[in-house]
Amino acid sequence: MHTETERIFGSLQVLVEPYLTVRLPGHEDGGTIVPFVWDVSEQGEFNIINLCLANGWLQFTDVDIIIKSWQELEYLEFFPKINLSLLEKNIRNNKLAALFQFLQTNLQELESFRFKKVYYPTSSFVIGRTEEGNWICICPTVYTETGIPQELISRSSLSRSTSSQLYGQNTLNFISQIEAITS
Repeated sequence: MHTETERIFGSLQVLVEPYLTVRLPGHEDGGTIVPFVWDVSEQGEFNIINLCLANGWLQFTDVDIIIKSWQELEYLEFFPKINLSLLEKNIRNNKLAALFQFLQTNLQELESFRFKKVYYPTSSFVIGRTEEGNWICICPTVYTETGIPQELISRSSLSRSTSSQLYGQNTLNFISQIEAITS
């Protein structure tokens, strides 16, 4: 950007800054919209990950830290009524280890993140790109305490139809393998 252009934008920013915030009706608790400028030369390509990183909502972390957090079930400290047996913990840990081994072997650009503004230890996720260029995101399901008796809760894996028109066959096979590991 030319020096003169930067000077003009700087002056405009000072002049219009008090008028930039837009109050949202029905959000008296502070919901506002604040326009912003994204400088590609400084902040890189504009995408959801870069936006979250730039605003401090996400932080990069190591995949090994994420798997350890998920295996140690750190979030259970918020739910003292849950009591998993050693066998259940071992089965879960083995599934997670197999899942991460599979992801590390089969995904390109494997990255992991932690949400900075969320206070549950499971507020993390892993993303990676398949051979076909599709992005896969893996994150844990967070337990929500409920007053419904356990015997009345139906548990089944959530299956969504995945269109073969949207994804290539390799990606669909990849998703099936993840489901097989985690079920």
